[in-house]
Amino acid sequence: MIRLIKDKKGSAYLWAAFILLAMVMLAAVVYNGVGVYTKYQAAETELQRAVTVTVDGSMENAAVRDLVLDIPAADAEELFFDNLRELGYEQSGGDWTKRIDNKTIYSLTDLEIKTEGSVMSMTAVLSVPLLWETGGTAVVRIPIQARTSVLYIQP
Repeated sequence: MIRLIKDKKGSAYLWAAFILLAMVMLAAVVYNGVGVYTKYQAAETELQRAVTVTVDGSMENAAVRDLVLDIPAADAEELFFDNLRELGYEQSGGDWTKRIDNKTIYSLTDLEIKTEGSVMSMTAVLSVPLLWETGGTAVVRIPIQARTSVLYIQP
């Protein structure tokens, strides 16, 4: 290494190649990170929408005139799964996978739905495949959650 620094015969090409390689590697890592973040945001938005639509659809009285704000747990879970199917998710085993043109965009594992009174929450592990394998890792797993509740404002 010291020989390259003191070399007066043109090691600048080697340094330029090394710096260029380092910049390309950094760009690849950043590109992978941005891809994962974008998919996470899209999944979070879809799941939040599915939970909100589920709560709205499972209310016994949509006008809430009788002030029964509890969410029926049995109906809510099945309605949530129907909403996932409408969003393009496919169930395989216990996992839910979102595919576009037969390419896996991301999948949900360890999906758990809880309803407690007027609150419904969903927790899962989001598995996002990387654009290419980085450091022996081909899939990133991130915990994800969506939560909504019935809001009633007294007149």
